[in-house]
Amino acid sequence: MQLLKKPKIAVAAMILMILCSAIFGNYRSLLQLSHKVEAVFYQGEQGDGLGIQNDLEKRIDLAYNMVTIARKYLPESDQALNGALIARETLLQAKSPAEKYKANQRLTEATTDLSAKLAELKLSATDERYRASLYQDLSSRNSIMSHDNYNNVAEDFNQVLRSFPSNVINLVFRVEPAELYQ
Repeated sequence: MQLLKKPKIAVAAMILMILCSAIFGNYRSLLQLSHKVEAVFYQGEQGDGLGIQNDLEKRIDLAYNMVTIARKYLPESDQALNGALIARETLLQAKSPAEKYKANQRLTEATTDLSAKLAELKLSATDERYRASLYQDLSSRNSIMSHDNYNNVAEDFNQVLRSFPSNVINLVFRVEPAELYQ
């Protein structure tokens, strides 16, 4: 305690405490910002649940409904039917935004193939209307996601990580950049 009575040591200790406070405060702010970016993906920018994840979940449901129609007209071994099921499951299992993006692209291809195959068959009038409606809804959800602001929010966060002082602090306390949905 006698050391702190010396002015130079007291000033050095105070500077060290201020520096540590600034570093940990910035790190904590980066973590909070990182969580907010993630929340935009799952809950939307307004926190209303209308993020990309919501649209992906709707597409998963729509794809299953299309498979249900297909099962009335196609054998279980059909390649288009199984392709849609596999693509749907892949999207369900995807964890990160980039994985979800790739899985969603596969789901788009698979449901497009399945819809085209069903369009060639003699479906009942009701099933044909439903197939067309499902395909339209699947396409609409992709369009909605293409206008989502998540990638802009994530890129803004990544820019913060690249700028001073975050880039220096990030050398010690690693905060991962936000993964883009692409």
